[in-house]
Amino acid sequence: MKKIIFSITLLIAAISLAQTESPSFITSGTYELIGSINVGFSDSERTEQNVGVVNTSTRTNIGFAPQLGYALKDNLVLGLGLSYQYSKGESFSETSSDDFNASQYGIATYLKKYFSINEKLALSLQGEVRYSWSESDQDRNFTQPGVTPLFNSESSSNQLFVGFRPGIAYRINNRFAMQAQLGALGYFRNSNKFDNDFESTANVFELSLNTQDFNLGLTYFFN
Repeated sequence: MKKIIFSITLLIAAISLAQTESPSFITSGTYELIGSINVGFSDSERTEQNVGVVNTSTRTNIGFAPQLGYALKDNLVLGLGLSYQYSKGESFSETSSDDFNASQYGIATYLKKYFSINEKLALSLQGEVRYSWSESDQDRNFTQPGVTPLFNSESSSNQLFVGFRPGIAYRINNRFAMQAQLGALGYFRNSNKFDNDFESTANVFELSLNTQDFNLGLTYFFN
C-alpha cells in the first residue's frame, strides 16, 4: 500500500508541475546522449530456525545503460536505450557454499517528459517498454556426508517491462547534465527456464526499488 501511495504522489507532482509555466530543460530538435550506470552491494546473514544453520551471503550488481533521444518538442523526448547488467553472489553455511553469476541484456524504447523547475533543474517521467534476457550459472558445494559434493545449475530468463520511471535532472551547462532515475512502476512479466526443463512465469504490477532500477548518468546535448 505504501508503494502505491508513493507512486501516485509522484504522478500528481509531475502533473502539477506540467501545468505551470517554466523554462524548457531541452528544446525541440535537440538530441540527448545519456550514459548511465548503477552499482549495488549487499551483505546479509540469516538463521534457518528449523536446523539452526547460519547463512551469510554477499551480492554485487553492476550495470550500464546508454540511451539516445530526440526532442520532438520542448521537454518531450523520444528515444532508444540499451542495457547490460552483471550480478555476482556468494553464500556460505555450515553445510554448503554457493557461487552465482548472471548477465542480463536489454533494449528499450521510451518517451520522456521533463518538468522544468528552473533553468537548471527538472523532474522527469519516462514511459518505457523494455525487453531483457539473461543467463545465470550457479555452483553449490555440499559438505554433508552422503550428499553429492558439487552441484551445478544453469538458467535463462526473459523479462518484459511496460511502465514508468521517475527521475531528476540537473544541467551543468549548455551541453551537459546529470540525471538520475529513481525506481520503476509498472507491469513486469518474467519467464524462467532451468536446465532440468522446469519453466516458470510470473506477472506482476509493482513499484520496483531494486538497485538496477536506480541509474545515475551523464547527458550530452547536441543538435
